[in-house]
Order: sequence, then C-alpha cells, then structure tokens
Amino acid sequence: MEINTKSGLREYLSPFYIMNYIAFSMTFYHLYKAYFGVYQVWRHRGIHLVFILLLAFFKKGLTIRDRSKLLKFYDLILIVLSILLGVNIVMNYLEIQLRGGIPNLLDLVSFIVVVYLIIDASYRTIGLPLTIITLTFLAYVLFGSHLPGDISHPGYSFMRLVDIFWNSTEGIMGVPTGVSAV
Repeated sequence: MEINTKSGLREYLSPFYIMNYIAFSMTFYHLYKAYFGVYQVWRHRGIHLVFILLLAFFKKGLTIRDRSKLLKFYDLILIVLSILLGVNIVMNYLEIQLRGGIPNLLDLVSFIVVVYLIIDASYRTIGLPLTIITLTFLAYVLFGSHLPGDISHPGYSFMRLVDIFWNSTEGIMGVPTGVSAV
C-alpha cells in the first residue's frame, strides 16, 4: 500500500486547512499578547481586524465547495488585500499614528480598502441588515451636509474622514474593535 504524498500535501493546503491555520495563529497571537503584554493599541487592533477579515473570506468564501471559480478568484483578491492591509498595519503603524491630522495617499487607499473589506465581510457573516445600516451611516457621514434642516451636518472633507476613521482609535480601530481584540 503506497501513500500518495502529492495528494496528501494538497489536502493540507486546501482552503479549509488554511482557514484552520489562520484561526490557530489568531489564537496563538492573542495568547502571546495576553501573556507578554499589549502591543501598541492601534497595531494590535489592526492585526486582530486582519485575522477576522481573513477568517470571514475563507469561511464564507473559499471553503464553500460549490462556489464558482470566478467567485473564488474574487475571494482570493479580498484575501490578498487583507494580507496587504495587515502588512501595512504592522510595518507602518507608528507613522500612521503620527500622521494624525495629515493623512497621505497610502492612508486614503488603506481606508477605502478596509471599508470595502469590512462591508463585504459583514455582509457575508451577518447578512444584509447590518450591511444596510453601515452603508446608511457611511452615506450620512459623506453626504449629510446636503440634507435639509436639522438632520444635516456641517460636512467633512474626505481626508478628514480618513483621518478620523483610519488614523485614529476613534473610527474603525475604535471601541468595538478594541472590545473584540481584548
């Protein structure tokens, strides 16, 4: 009886196993962080967010067997974007924090990517209601200055939104992500 190592290796590199490796790595990361102390808050929350995004795109994407090749390719693009976002967070976290008030082009691109990834992941995992609520609030922040009367606000520049939502711990890396990342 021969063992086919080629198919065995392919099985351990399947999306299901990779998802389990990511979940194990996330667990190990959080245990390590809990024992040896907290990293800088923004970086820690960012790493946690990337783990969550990766798990969402594997669990509700690549591991679904009857998914078309085009949708699996789309899932791979989202996974690569999540990994690139994680690399940006780990490599540039201090510069991102120190740029508070003056976001650059990389911050702008990262903000657009992370918002898209979060909306897609929330749609996949929680469903349409939370996604609609999120998009409604995002539209209000972006276009609320054009609304009539008491429901309008003075408005914000897009770069100011990037600064609040991405470069600080008041937006995406705020309290909900912090509670989840503890």
